[in-house]
Amino acid sequence: MSVAQNDIPSGSKLPLITVVARVVTFVSALVSAVVMKTNNSTTDKYSLRYKDVHSYRYALFTMVVGFAYSLLLTPFAIYYLRKGKLLINQYVFLQFQLFGDQ
Repeated sequence: MSVAQNDIPSGSKLPLITVVARVVTFVSALVSAVVMKTNNSTTDKYSLRYKDVHSYRYALFTMVVGFAYSLLLTPFAIYYLRKGKLLINQYVFLQFQLFGDQ
């Protein structure tokens, strides 16, 4: 008995894991961006702010992109969990997910 590429075997935990991973990524990126943006460090001689370090801007941008990516793909993961099949089973979309997750 073969299973179509678009369907999942019964009892599979993959859809649940997918939704949980999307939600955890979404929340982690949001919390990380907020902490990084609001973090200031002061000592007796120095005051370090977010705007003073250029690599923080790159890291914040990366977190925002990850946040948006997770927000975009969460409804697809929920559909996958509820229906047991992919909403879009196109090769290009699957590649987008693969490279985005990496």
